[in-house]
Amino acid sequence: MGFQNERQRLSYPGIDVAKLVMAIVVVEIHTRPFGMLGGIAGSLLLAVENIAVPFFFIASGFLCFKGLSVADVVGKGAPKLFRVKGTALRILRLYVIWMLVYLPVDAFGAWLNGWGVAGFAARWARGFLLVGESVFSWPLWYLLAAAVSFAVIYLMLRGGLARVSSSRSPSAPCWQAGAFCCCAGGKRRPHGWRCRSSSTSRCS
Repeated sequence: MGFQNERQRLSYPGIDVAKLVMAIVVVEIHTRPFGMLGGIAGSLLLAVENIAVPFFFIASGFLCFKGLSVADVVGKGAPKLFRVKGTALRILRLYVIWMLVYLPVDAFGAWLNGWGVAGFAARWARGFLLVGESVFSWPLWYLLAAAVSFAVIYLMLRGGLARVSSSRSPSAPCWQAGAFCCCAGGKRRPHGWRCRSSSTSRCS
């Protein structure tokens, strides 16, 4: 439940606490200090891990649209639609900055893999535009995914697609596209992180 501070802006301490907890869980996912847990404890840990990253997407959407009505954001001339566009641009700007920060480290990784300048440039461009990661910058996929998500939502709202009746909800194509991508992505990864090859320290 939120409350208003002195500046009359809504604050949600519950979300802040949850974000801290889920950030710790994300660190646990990468470091696996409890990877040997089994039974009920392991199942509970896995359940929490599976909602850690989705929680941040949900929280970002909630905070972007907090205090707004449908009339505020639906349609080309909606008065508050700029908030969605601004969120997408802000996240995209962070993504570009951090990809550039990681660039020297990724170049070092390309040298270790023996890719050459052309090979690294092609892989980096593909990762930057389509994947959200490079050799060592794989944590940045979240920023690209969030930016694209808000951009798609902005275009849907601007085009008035949110006015579609509930029987033809615009969310249905999104769910279907997501399911297709999951099925087309190949075999399911095992729980936890694994290295793609023994010749590199990159894990996925």
